[in-house]
Amino acid sequence: MPIKNINWEGPDTDRKPSASIWGRCPLEQIRAGTVNGYVFEDNFTSMNITPPTTEGNWGASGGDYALFTSSGATVTPALAVSNVGQTGIVVASANNNDAIGLRTVNIPFALAQNKSKLWFECRILKSTIANTAFDLFCGFYANAAMTANVPFSAAATLADNNLFGFWSKSTAGANCAVSYKSSGVAAADISTTDAVMVANTYTKLGLKYEFSGDAFGTYALSFYQDGTRLATAFQVPSAAGTFPINAAMGLCFAIRNAAGSSPGSAQLQWWRAAQLVTPYN
Repeated sequence: MPIKNINWEGPDTDRKPSASIWGRCPLEQIRAGTVNGYVFEDNFTSMNITPPTTEGNWGASGGDYALFTSSGATVTPALAVSNVGQTGIVVASANNNDAIGLRTVNIPFALAQNKSKLWFECRILKSTIANTAFDLFCGFYANAAMTANVPFSAAATLADNNLFGFWSKSTAGANCAVSYKSSGVAAADISTTDAVMVANTYTKLGLKYEFSGDAFGTYALSFYQDGTRLATAFQVPSAAGTFPINAAMGLCFAIRNAAGSSPGSAQLQWWRAAQLVTPYN
């Protein structure tokens, strides 16, 4: 009898990638070269000892990422003897308006109606969800150097770059927005209340673009938290405008302190993104 993909749509809070996002993604075929596409993933099992204070190469091989840290910022491994199997990085900073930004050097991903399927997921943690603590962004970001004012130019304010993904705002408490920004155009929120974070608790945030056959309709970009599809979806537009269509992007994880010293820390345990170059059903 024929083999069919079965997608789990219920809550999925464990460490593994969510089947509801990745169940129909041909990861192994892409890796084997039998399907044309890209895969990038990292569990952060190794890292540089000293992060750069101006944007510089960073990563296990010295070149996977570009990293910026303000003078009061730190990047440390999320490893503990008492927590076997833990991986990831912890980012923190002690000073007002300090920032940390991590982005992939390669930017192979892009989204538009004529682009093929796209998948993304990360597992992150914020030590605090209090207002006036810090902004956090995790998602797709253009090839733009990070500074203390990029990708956040101020508290709850994005700098003028192409990006889309999950934005935990320093003014929104537990609510995590799904947002996008196109260069030269004001930032927009797809959803501001569908995803909810809990202090000091890991959550998985993800998205996928299917362009046809999705429950939300044609060209649908849908979003997930802990394996459960969020209520709000977004139709990728056909022409340039507020959404950054056809912009070459990589992955980005960044925080920026708001008011107050020692506002807390954030963790990125792992992330994964994949996109097909040609359609695959």
